Amino acid sequence: MIHYIILGVFLICPRQLIASLQDARIVDGTPTDGKTFPYMASLYAEKKNSKINFCGGALIKSTNPAIVLTAGHCLYGDEKNDVRAKNPGYTMKADIGRTSLKDDEETGYETLIWKDLYIHSKFNATTLENDIGLILMEN
Repeated sequence: MIHYIILGVFLICPRQLIASLQDARIVDGTPTDGKTFPYMASLYAEKKNSKINFCGGALIKSTNPAIVLTAGHCLYGDEKNDVRAKNPGYTMKADIGRTSLKDDEETGYETLIWKDLYIHSKFNATTLENDIGLILMEN
């Protein structure tokens, strides 16, 4: 019986329900500014006027070279390549201290360009074991 109820809900309002589920990534969060968490990083690929945000991380070293800690699955492309190969022609960047991906007027954050990346040698893309990675930035 419960299966029919769930199916009915999806048939009646699938778009609204799916959209709300996709937006509910942070539960009970509190808006903040970059000064509260200046080490947070937004990872993205950029080409001309196209920008693809795909993950977050944390700045763990700010001196030369700056280093961002993130999940290994954010950097993994496939068995032979990392995420850079999936985005040919794009420059891989990180905005440090940015609080809103939707506010084009936001200031007070720093943009860094990726230099190199490291995924844990025992990262497993299926089980997500050892799901950790580091990004070294150009300075």
